[in-house]
Amino acid sequence: MNKEGLLFIATGSKHRREACTVVQNCRRHLMGRPVALITDEPAAVPDGLFDHVQSHPDPHHSYRDKIQPLIQPPFQRTLYLDTDAELIHPVCDLFAILERLELLACHAPVRFHGWKDQHVPDGFSEVNSGVIGIQRCNNTEKLMRRWLANYDRIGIPEDQASLRSSLW
Repeated sequence: MNKEGLLFIATGSKHRREACTVVQNCRRHLMGRPVALITDEPAAVPDGLFDHVQSHPDPHHSYRDKIQPLIQPPFQRTLYLDTDAELIHPVCDLFAILERLELLACHAPVRFHGWKDQHVPDGFSEVNSGVIGIQRCNNTEKLMRRWLANYDRIGIPEDQASLRSSLW
């Protein structure tokens, strides 16, 4: 297992194409770190674009697909990006933070209002689930398992509200 790397999770041809499009632009900001892709059709990925391509264990073709692979990410310190995100600056600082902290994320620019956990104070913001840094450890594995269970239990298509509840 590499210590640090970038991860995309792409199920369906649209998301796979997006990942294949942004990966080259992201590489210049990774300072040689590898890039992994987890997808429902590894054979559809052109050779050489990614350092590691893995088969998704249980694709649903929804936001749920990103959660399960984050339970055991491919790197000790993983920066996960949605396929519609792109790096525009070197990310060395993010990996340095992940040496000390188990999780990093930014506030979500918007909140989805399909569901709200009444036990979580309004001041506890949703985080952008499309850009997450994860240190592989027991705590983040438990968090990701809780997020997957909450996502399945809540039953709305968006994933940020269930992540917010899981973090709380």
